[in-house]
Amino acid sequence: MTHLSAAAKTAILMKALERGKTPLKEIASANNVGLSTLTRWINSYKEGDVPNEPKLQKASSDITPAQKLHHISACYCLQDDALGAYCRQHGFYSHELQQWKSEFLKALAKPDATKNEEKSALILWKKKCADLERDVKRKDKALAEASALLIF
Repeated sequence: MTHLSAAAKTAILMKALERGKTPLKEIASANNVGLSTLTRWINSYKEGDVPNEPKLQKASSDITPAQKLHHISACYCLQDDALGAYCRQHGFYSHELQQWKSEFLKALAKPDATKNEEKSALILWKKKCADLERDVKRKDKALAEASALLIF
């Protein structure tokens, strides 16, 4: 029987409370916790029993982006049990790994969005430039016609 720290319990509990459509059974199995235990934690939390705040540990914010990417790539093909063991060995939680992955994907998606914005802005400027050139040509013709009428 493995005893979890207060930080681990809190992290699992918060993940369960913010699960969305993910079933509790899946969260419990991913974190090697019994479904009944997780349900008991949720019920006690709803009754006002807040678990102790975790002691200061090495925060995941202390991990550099390069290290995060290394951990993401190392855990890519790991199953739940192996993933849990890897996370425990390196001092972070599996939900943090998922969060890092989503942050990297968001960061990779941003340049595409800015490229599309730049592309659309460029198209608008080209269109405006073409309209102005057309307008200048029309005014040049009108000026030439008006000067020709004044000369004769």
